[in-house]
Amino acid sequence: VEKLHDDACMDYVKRMQQRKIKQVCSKPVSLCLNYIYSHMHEKISTEELAAEVHLHPSYLSRLFREQMGCTLHDYILDQKIQSAKRMLQFSDRSYAEIANLLAFSSQSHFIQVFSRKVGVTPKQFREAEFRSKLMRGEQE
Repeated sequence: VEKLHDDACMDYVKRMQQRKIKQVCSKPVSLCLNYIYSHMHEKISTEELAAEVHLHPSYLSRLFREQMGCTLHDYILDQKIQSAKRMLQFSDRSYAEIANLLAFSSQSHFIQVFSRKVGVTPKQFREAEFRSKLMRGEQE
């Protein structure tokens, strides 16, 4: 989990650098991004984020959508799925463990969201990544 957290932090830094080049986010949106990354393994609600940045939830939602091009909910799910992909790729954790670590309500909900966002099930993703490693000659 520490390794995944470190990877997420490094990924965050890279994304933030790229985002700064493309556009500047408002302070509330930047604070939301920081909060999302540091609370990835918890349930995160719009109300919670709004309280964190001292804005009304509907105003924060609109501001976030305007600046990020997606809803808060979709952004949070996308980040959790990216984290799940790394766990599937680099760990032997079960799907239930991954769902639990990323605060999904259940393993089936995790699989449903993962399949919708990625286009394949977590099992198919893990198998494909394993095969691609073997084809490249990488060792586990």
